[in-house]
Amino acid sequence: MCTPEIPDFNSAEYEELIDNLSSGACVFFGAGVSKLAGYKLWDELEKEMIKRFWERRKELRLINPDQFDHSLMRSLIDLNDEIESLTYLYNLNNFIFAEEIKAIFHEDQNKAANKPYDYLNRLNNGKNFFVTTNIDVGFQKYLGINDINVAIAPNFSNPPKIINYLHGRVDKQNTWVFTGTQYHDNYHGKNPYCMDIIRSIFEDYTVIFIGYGLRDKEILTGIRLSNKKRKHYWLESSSRHKEDYLKVRSTNLREVNINLIPYLIDNYGDELLYIVLDGMYNALAAK
Repeated sequence: MCTPEIPDFNSAEYEELIDNLSSGACVFFGAGVSKLAGYKLWDELEKEMIKRFWERRKELRLINPDQFDHSLMRSLIDLNDEIESLTYLYNLNNFIFAEEIKAIFHEDQNKAANKPYDYLNRLNNGKNFFVTTNIDVGFQKYLGINDINVAIAPNFSNPPKIINYLHGRVDKQNTWVFTGTQYHDNYHGKNPYCMDIIRSIFEDYTVIFIGYGLRDKEILTGIRLSNKKRKHYWLESSSRHKEDYLKVRSTNLREVNINLIPYLIDNYGDELLYIVLDGMYNALAAK
């Protein structure tokens, strides 16, 4: 496929998207946005947590040392499954787990930049709302809104708030969704709060994913369980080595009415997202 550097949001191809953003849609943003602000990606957070647990291994007070020896530490790094790794660390010592998660996000927040949130906020026309799997408070702090205008798992509302923290927020430990059990309870348990809100949103609104890899199977399950078949969009960077992957991924996502909007970053890098969002905003402002 031939990917343009910047999508032409004034073209007929994106008329339906701009119409939906004009009347009210869901902007679902993920770690790719927070990464530009200075926070860690999911795999970076996992590796940092493994490193910090290793540094504090004497505090774990393990019955069997091989529960977290050097060999096991390396195996966790090589596992390539963030949920499995974080679940293991949580089960080793949930107190240290919570301490280090808070410390990492606090350190990142202290050096975070607002530029990504400035561009994301250009889609905030008073009708659109935002959903995120991120637990940082960067966007909320940028908007300067209090907790009355946000919803944090498991306490969602209908209609949704301006910002909806699907996997919890860093300052509210009991809301976090990191481990296998937490994913199960929030999506498949007796009170599947996250699954319920995902189904509701995808039934009632067009969703555009920004900076989100769509790797959470639970999100796709929620779309499949929704009653209405709305058209949704996935804004995703492309590059020379990524085009075959996107060809396969976008073909499969069409089964759940998610349409890929690619933009080519080879000449500009990840910050091309700012120009892409500005183009989307300009098309929206012209409505």
